[in-house]
Amino acid sequence: TVTDDNGCTNSTTTPEVAIINCNPTSNFIANPECLNDVTSFNATPPISIQVPGTIITDYNWSFTDPLPFGSGLQNISNSAVSTLQWTFSSASPVSGFPVTLTIWDNQTPSCSSTNTLPIFVHELPLISFTAPEVCEGGITTFEATSNHPITNYLWDIDLSTGNYIDPPYGNDDNPTQFKFDYASASHMVSVTVVDDNNCSNSTLPTPVEVWTNPTA
Repeated sequence: TVTDDNGCTNSTTTPEVAIINCNPTSNFIANPECLNDVTSFNATPPISIQVPGTIITDYNWSFTDPLPFGSGLQNISNSAVSTLQWTFSSASPVSGFPVTLTIWDNQTPSCSSTNTLPIFVHELPLISFTAPEVCEGGITTFEATSNHPITNYLWDIDLSTGNYIDPPYGNDDNPTQFKFDYASASHMVSVTVVDDNNCSNSTLPTPVEVWTNPTA
């Protein structure tokens, strides 16, 4: 029943039924990744929860990829596709990148749900090493350092710049030792490491010097 500004009233003759639809529940998972690796998002039901008897028809992802290559704010609509792959252009802060997923279903009217979760992208470990010069026939000691806890080391020596023996350590030790078979200012050496986030990085090949012994 309604009354207008003239004091006149009127009523519907047939009771109307109000339909209130339930909302779906937005949710997704994305494992932590290392910088330069692809982050895979998955919101496929039952990760996102559909109202019984309905289907989710639209997925919209929103997040900021801060560096220029990421072009800032991303709004990606995948229609009925519940997964997304994205390579972030920088490591995330400690709190993660906030990623927002909004979903819509096929009810009439359509109902939606929004959820924001942090996504983590680990920086790569920084790595360097020292190898003091030695005289020909001496043993060169290599020691790598990093800004992250390191779980695995792998030393690589370019054999085109000279062969070596490794008493008593190996290519996966740190520190390690190698004895080059002749003097040179350019024994090229690099080291690859894996950190506690399972992220890997390598040094550029670096010349290591072995001095020529004087002739008596």
